[in-house]
Amino acid sequence: MMPDQTTAPPITRVTPGQGGLWLRDGYRLFMLSPLNWVVMCVLLMLGIIVLSMIPIASMLVQIIMPGFSAGLMLAAHALQRGENINIGYLWEGFRRNKNELLSLGVISFIANTIIMVIAAVLVSLFLGIAFIETISNLQAGVIPTDEMLGGLMLLLLILATLTMPLLMALWFAPSLIILNNVKAWDAFKTSFSACNRNIIPFLIYGLVGMVFTILAALPFFLGFIILIPVFFCSVYCSWRDVFGDNTVSAR
Repeated sequence: MMPDQTTAPPITRVTPGQGGLWLRDGYRLFMLSPLNWVVMCVLLMLGIIVLSMIPIASMLVQIIMPGFSAGLMLAAHALQRGENINIGYLWEGFRRNKNELLSLGVISFIANTIIMVIAAVLVSLFLGIAFIETISNLQAGVIPTDEMLGGLMLLLLILATLTMPLLMALWFAPSLIILNNVKAWDAFKTSFSACNRNIIPFLIYGLVGMVFTILAALPFFLGFIILIPVFFCSVYCSWRDVFGDNTVSAR
């Protein structure tokens, strides 16, 4: 049985250099049980790929993803406390607090839908009918012109700008729900505030992550078998630094 809902824990401002250590610390957590991490993340990625191929089911990915992320946070937390883990942790988040995690997924889905609508409206205002023609030409296999590529770059820039606040709001949210027992909407808001207050460490984390992403892609993308679980472990490490280990539901 879940304990009573709690308020969000206080946010700590970490030093800029700490952001560069999250992947290192994540790798150390990963190495405590590498096989379980690889199996869990491979199962998760395969599930996402399969669902993405089904038109109606693809929209469920965003709704259920926080639950799986929470399970991986619980796995990292267990390892940090010297406990053993198994692949069952992948579903543990749903078992402990499925209502709030699914609520977070719905919030994420609604926010992402709004972002897509805003992006489409802005691109239409800037490019008008030319953008629709660009998409049609690409679907028809026409080699893109410089003008077509410019339109696509504009769309990607708008999407990246609008999506960044959503990513910030989702970064800590599953951890706050499953480890601190915070309600979905409060976790969503608190995560954004925490990322905003630690923007420099996150920029450094992003730069370090970009380097490792490039390296992981070189050997036929095989490096992602390790990088993806290390990434989830690094999310947990960032939660420990920013919020401290004041857990409620994981005890």
